[in-house]
Amino acid sequence: MLAAGRRRGLATSVRRTIDAQRRRERDREELDGAEPSAKWMPLARALVALGDQAGGFVGRYPSARLVEQQLPAAREALVKLELATAWITMRLDTAAKPAHGGRRTAKVAVAV
Repeated sequence: MLAAGRRRGLATSVRRTIDAQRRRERDREELDGAEPSAKWMPLARALVALGDQAGGFVGRYPSARLVEQQLPAAREALVKLELATAWITMRLDTAAKPAHGGRRTAKVAVAV
């Protein structure tokens, strides 16, 4: 019985190591930009890790039902995830729209 537990632990460890290696390879291949990587890579890695954690969580608990004792933790997690979602959405929206938005007509001051 102990050997089976060790094998399971080893398999989990190997799986985590392989996932981490794939993540690093994906960082190198997909996250390429003109700026020095020291400026943008830490945030990009954190965003990739956050997405991986969300996917992994859903994969581990595909049909889980919450019990009463889990509700406070679920509510707190939901608030934090909504905050992260709003933050990412705001950054995506500002990245998609140009800062100056093209030429605008000059506003004329009106005296009252």
